[in-house]
Amino acid sequence: MNRAQSRIWELVEVSYDSDSHSPVLDWYDTGMMALILLNVLAVVIASVEEIGGRFAGFFSAFEVFSVAAFTVKYIVKLWACTADARYAHPVLGRVKYALTPMVIIDPLAFLPFYLWFFAIDLRFLRALRLFRLLRVLKLGRYQ
Repeated sequence: MNRAQSRIWELVEVSYDSDSHSPVLDWYDTGMMALILLNVLAVVIASVEEIGGRFAGFFSAFEVFSVAAFTVKYIVKLWACTADARYAHPVLGRVKYALTPMVIIDPLAFLPFYLWFFAIDLRFLRALRLFRLLRVLKLGRYQ
């Protein structure tokens, strides 16, 4: 395990469970909380037909940005989780971590976007995009 991996693990996961308050951890937590709240707000506002239609380009761009940010965060968390002794095994540790309840929410929130983006034309995918609202469940971790 390298130092960068440990530091990143502390940033993306340990900060939830500790009382350490560094400016970097505070900014990260605040930024993720804001991004989650803005996503929920965007889903609600975009559902209003007049607003959603008029600003469809903005909402689409914001969704792409958000999905990219959440995807990178998920990949980084999977990479860094082996810094924790509970997930130390390079493969099984990552699988174990990925199957924890709060981590399962991440792919449920962004995978429907990728299914839609890669033109898997199934009508139920539009409904699956509502899983984006699951991001609000992550707010409890950013305090």
